[in-house]
Amino acid sequence: GGALQAGGVESITLTSVKNPSADGSDGAYAIYTRLSDATIIDQDASVAADTFVLSGFTLSVTTTQTAGTAFTLTITAVGANSTTITNYSDTVNLTIRNISPTTASTLSSSYAPTSYSSWSSGVASVSFTYNDCGTVVNRAAQSTDYTVYGETSNVTVLPYDYSVSADSASQTVNKAFNLTVNARNASGTTTPNYQDSAALSMTYVTP
Repeated sequence: GGALQAGGVESITLTSVKNPSADGSDGAYAIYTRLSDATIIDQDASVAADTFVLSGFTLSVTTTQTAGTAFTLTITAVGANSTTITNYSDTVNLTIRNISPTTASTLSSSYAPTSYSSWSSGVASVSFTYNDCGTVVNRAAQSTDYTVYGETSNVTVLPYDYSVSADSASQTVNKAFNLTVNARNASGTTTPNYQDSAALSMTYVTP
């Protein structure tokens, strides 16, 4: 903004040229020195931006879900200052961490998708399905570096429905009999990690 006399020397500092305030900027920048009539007397037209630094991911999800029913998992790639890396385009691996119970069943290891790479301005909206019940955490990790990751808070996954069967279709008044109750996912498969209680009630059919 100031004038420089012929033969004089002036030092100026340019900020946010190679290190933009928001992580994720890329491409190249140009620096020009011009006369007052806009004549260029010096230039560096290929100042490369510094490479963005990915520090992790933030994950958000509704914390109560239904077994076997798809839900939306939102993943945001972030830099050191928690700013969104808008040009992030790499693959993340998706996994589940079992909180309660802590042991994974064969069914709880069956979830989809297991990776994702479709991003829009640094944000991925994943349609995710978990087939078992229990309390879990969703995790997204950089496919090339598992130490760079993010997790949701605890997600409670409830049964889609229950199946109930008696040990016989005919019973005796005032005599105990056995009922088998299965917590199931949306596909009708029993969910082995379900540990909560179930309320039982009776509906009179006849008379």
